[in-house]
Amino acid sequence: MSKHHQYIIKNEEGHSIFRPKGKRFEVLSFERLEYTSENVSLLSDKIRINLTDDLISNDVRKKYPSGHPRWNRTLFGQCVPATFAFLYFMNTNILSPVRGEDIEGEGHWWLIDNNNGDIIDLTKDQYETDELDCVYSTGKKRGYYGSKEAPAGRFFRLMQRVQPTSNLYEINTLREIKM
Repeated sequence: MSKHHQYIIKNEEGHSIFRPKGKRFEVLSFERLEYTSENVSLLSDKIRINLTDDLISNDVRKKYPSGHPRWNRTLFGQCVPATFAFLYFMNTNILSPVRGEDIEGEGHWWLIDNNNGDIIDLTKDQYETDELDCVYSTGKKRGYYGSKEAPAGRFFRLMQRVQPTSNLYEINTLREIKM
């Protein structure tokens, strides 16, 4: 199961999410959203319009050099930042990140509602329906693959774009996060 909650702190300003950054911590103060169908739709749209190439991991860039046919797929390489930014924004504990693989072995991430089984997949457009069915059939709930499941800096960049009122800063110790 995902351990993403261990990086989110509720405080007087709303919520803060942190990640280790060398000997310091990077913190993003932001507002979480209640998990409603209206907010799912609103947040999905906001995240999708803010997905840019700088959010794609270096691993994906190395694996698929420029000109590779994968780059012709809409939103390819964006599933991880989209999935986890969405997860951090939603103020609920009923969503789980899921990872599956397509027929070529490429990983794909999305969220599942543990109560009703609904799938929230912001980057599903990169697959045809039959491909997506195959990917979903291989899905397993997992936590983020980063070190101790700490959020990546690219997630914070995306979250700031989606919520410009958020505040990004660095601290020396976690005690410095305003409670």
